[in-house]
Amino acid sequence: MNTIRNGKIARLPEAIRAQLNRRLANHESSTMLLEWLNALPEVRAVLAREFGGEAVSRQNIHNWRQNGHQEWLRAQSAGELMARLGTPGNEMAKLDAGTVVGTMTTFAAARYVVEMKKQEGRGRDDGQAWIRMREFCQDIVALRRTEHLAQRLEFDREKVRAGLAIGGNDWPQMTHF
Repeated sequence: MNTIRNGKIARLPEAIRAQLNRRLANHESSTMLLEWLNALPEVRAVLAREFGGEAVSRQNIHNWRQNGHQEWLRAQSAGELMARLGTPGNEMAKLDAGTVVGTMTTFAAARYVVEMKKQEGRGRDDGQAWIRMREFCQDIVALRRTEHLAQRLEFDREKVRAGLAIGGNDWPQMTHF
């Protein structure tokens, strides 16, 4: 989920936030991070322009660690997972190789199987897990539709190019884009 954040750290340049996230992931202390951040000219400029020059505080670091940093960790984890799923030799990559959406679809199907097995073992239904899985699958279906529409558009463009190359000024009939 990409939430629009408006705190001091959220307003900092992307490169500084990325470095802060890496340092937080390495468990650097808030004291060191505060000294580093508040000494950077780029940070001081943002703070002067948007926050009356008020320095980044421990509370700002705490809030970022609980929210923005957690979002960054999830994005890193998802990126690593997608990279692993797409590596040659990965069984899931062999099932639907070629597109990120295809790999995501295969991954979602595998997650469904795992969840079904868990539910069988518990003898009860965890409704929240299923609701999240269904939402995830709806997102994948929407991505898959977009991917198919893009492929169809490219196919139509190829038909137009072929028609122009073969027939000169004869435009093929196109009923959609």
